[in-house]
Amino acid sequence: MQASRIVRYLSLEDLEERMAFIENALSKEKKSGLELLVVALSDDKLPLLYREEALEILTKALDENPEYDPQISVSQNRKALRRICDLIKKEKE
Repeated sequence: MQASRIVRYLSLEDLEERMAFIENALSKEKKSGLELLVVALSDDKLPLLYREEALEILTKALDENPEYDPQISVSQNRKALRRICDLIKKEKE
């Protein structure tokens, strides 16, 4: 994924805009959108509501349960995040 896409995502302060940005990226380039979802799910500061939304989007996009729990910390989700990254590596553009 291009670094500029991550920078653009991180520069958005409004969380609704961030989620819309991710969904737009997914519709244009699935793998890039999935990578942005990993960025979102790796952010302990992202409120629970948005982690739940990101997880829902990810689950639909992968058509698989990544076993990520939005109610616990990123460090506790480390195994799930590794699994998500492995699933994304297997994704085709």
